[in-house]
Amino acid sequence: MSDKKDKIFAALQGHKTLSKALVVGLEDTRTYSVNTQHYALNKAISGCWHKGWPGASVSEVFGDNSSGKSLLISKAMASIQNNDIFIEDSGKDQLKAEDGLVILDDTEKAYSESFCEMLGVIRKDIVQMDNSLTVENHFETMEETIKTIRKVLRKAPIGVFLDSKDQLSTDHEISTDMDKKDMSKAGVLHKAFRKYSDFIAKKNVMYMIASHVIDNVGVMFGPNKTVKGGSATAYQSSIRVDLRVKKRFMNNKIKTDEIGERSDTYGVKVIAEVVKNKIAKPFQYAILDVFFDHGIDPYSGLHDYFIRHKNLYTDTPAKGGKNPQSAILRFINERTDKTFSDGDLIPFIIDNDILDIKKYGQEYMEPIDLGKVHAEPSVDTFLADNVTEDDIIDRTPKV
Repeated sequence: MSDKKDKIFAALQGHKTLSKALVVGLEDTRTYSVNTQHYALNKAISGCWHKGWPGASVSEVFGDNSSGKSLLISKAMASIQNNDIFIEDSGKDQLKAEDGLVILDDTEKAYSESFCEMLGVIRKDIVQMDNSLTVENHFETMEETIKTIRKVLRKAPIGVFLDSKDQLSTDHEISTDMDKKDMSKAGVLHKAFRKYSDFIAKKNVMYMIASHVIDNVGVMFGPNKTVKGGSATAYQSSIRVDLRVKKRFMNNKIKTDEIGERSDTYGVKVIAEVVKNKIAKPFQYAILDVFFDHGIDPYSGLHDYFIRHKNLYTDTPAKGGKNPQSAILRFINERTDKTFSDGDLIPFIIDNDILDIKKYGQEYMEPIDLGKVHAEPSVDTFLADNVTEDDIIDRTPKV
């Protein structure tokens, strides 16, 4: 740095008025990341396997019905409660992961004890907003709650979760007893975020919103669906994840004269696209297998990622039309002293330095028992799965 710049910076820092308004050098407010509990989604959001939702920022998930919005929010809450937080070097002295606290505004009144237990959320450790009927009340309550918490837990990562913003009204709508159509909500959200964005960053709050989408009726060009409530969250969010259901997981298929052919849907395959990203490359996506009885499979989408980014294509099939060893499995075996089978592959990928997890000292997401869930146990099944089609996956048990 030149002597002239040194003198300028010294003058700015010594100025009676400017020294209170200016800071020399850029400080990163995002000092921690909250695990999404899904590896491919971590990678799509942060560019790293061991990071996820950014702290001191606003994140939004929106998408189709039953696409996993509340599940992703619940997984983020569980990560904060269970210390699944990656703290950057700049935040080592500012944060204590073990003190993480969750504030939930369940405007849809949809969370239950069994739902929380299924997803690892500690229900008794949630601070719940009980009467935030309006946008104004939600943000005012959040501000006072965080200020009170900060008096006791100065270094705690705090997560505020709004599920969903579409259920919030406005003071104007309440005052008119809903006699008139209220068009002020989008404007109120814009004002609220302009007022509280600095508060969220300085108080080290991870603020996460779930939003619904509606059909764009009458629109000939552009997206056929839009997010309700205006563009306030789209402008303010550092991360926006669009969830689109591509397939359904079905069983118990039956065909009768009365109802025709029907099946039970026990899960969906979802494409999660990061349509806005201020911490990594935008428009990255991950494939999520969402199961309604036990949550999201953390390993889903990994094989798709390897194929797209590592060029691990299957070689020419052997006689009989099947390759004796998948390209991913061969890639792993060529770089290790051990030989792995399909059943051992998924836990190994997660637990190995190939994905740069161990060197960070992270112990995320214990390997699940693939025999107890509906996830595909075979690598070849993943490789053969075309996620761009909207067809239904038939997984009726063969008797």
